[in-house]
Amino acid sequence: MALLPQVCDPADPTLDLLATRKKELETERNTLAATLTSSAHEYKQFDSRWGAIRYGTSSTCTDIAEAGCGPASLAMVINYLYQEDPESLAATGQFEIVTPTQAAAYAGAKGNGRVCNSGTAGDTMVSNVSTGFPGFQGQKISLDQAKAQLRSGNLIIFLCKNCTGQNRSGGNKSYGGHFMVLNGVNEAGTVYNVLDSGANESKDISTITHKELKSNAQGFWTISRQ
Repeated sequence: MALLPQVCDPADPTLDLLATRKKELETERNTLAATLTSSAHEYKQFDSRWGAIRYGTSSTCTDIAEAGCGPASLAMVINYLYQEDPESLAATGQFEIVTPTQAAAYAGAKGNGRVCNSGTAGDTMVSNVSTGFPGFQGQKISLDQAKAQLRSGNLIIFLCKNCTGQNRSGGNKSYGGHFMVLNGVNEAGTVYNVLDSGANESKDISTITHKELKSNAQGFWTISRQ
C-alpha cells in the first residue's frame, strides 16, 4: 500500500521559525549588497582631466563634459567591477582603474554607440562592451530585473528621459535625456540611489523613485564579467 506524502502542519512552530530566518537572511543579503554598491566611485563628466576631450571621431562631435554621460556611467560600472580585483591592481593603490577617458575612447569609436550631436545609443554601447573591455559583457534588462541585480550587489546603467530625481538637499533635479547609474534600492523597493555624472554633488541626482523610473526611464543595462 502506497504511503501518502507527509503534509506539513500549519500549526508547526518550526515553519514560523524557518520563515523568520529566511527573512533575516534576505535582509542580511540586501544589507551586504548595499554596502558593496555604495562603495562605487562616482565620476563627473566635467572633470578637468577629461571634460574637454572630444567624444567621438568626427570634428563635429562635442566633448565629454557636454555629452559624455553615457561613457562616464559605463566607466563607473566597469571600475566598480574591477574592485573584485582579480588583476591585483588595487595592491598598487589604484582605485580609478577605468575612467571616462577610456570609456569615451571605446564608445566614441565607430559603431560603439556615439551619435554626434545626439548623445549615445545605450544598447550599442553596452552590447559591444566586450570589444573595448575584454572579459566583460552587457545586456538590456527590465526595471524589476534591475532591482534584483542591485540586491545582488551589481550596478545598473539607466537612461532617463524628462525624469526628475532628488538631490542631497531634498530639492528636485531634472534632465531631458541623461545616462546615470543606480547603485542601491531601499527595502521597500520604492527609492533608488543614483550616481550622477552630470552635476556637482550639491546639485546632482542622488535618489530617484520607482514610480519615476517606471514612467520616464528609457532603458536599463547591466554589465558583468564573462
